[in-house]
Amino acid sequence: MSETCVYLGNLTVKDFEERTGVSFSEEDRLTLEDMRINSANEPLAGKLHIFDMPFQIHCGEDVFKKVLGILRKYDYSKSKQFGLVESK
Repeated sequence: MSETCVYLGNLTVKDFEERTGVSFSEEDRLTLEDMRINSANEPLAGKLHIFDMPFQIHCGEDVFKKVLGILRKYDYSKSKQFGLVESK
């Protein structure tokens, strides 16, 4: 039997910052905003989508390392856990 996953929500970069309590630099915020797409049904090549439930960022494999590099700069010790998923 296969397992079906349901993903809900379309968070903005600002929503992500508010939820995690981090403040991205202007450069990092603009980079993430430029990569963000509204529809999770679009191809993720060069793009990312932030889901509300579960709280995850899905991004194309071509930008995964770039997104990870941005996220690693910030302290999430007081934030809700989130996931980063590389989509192929």
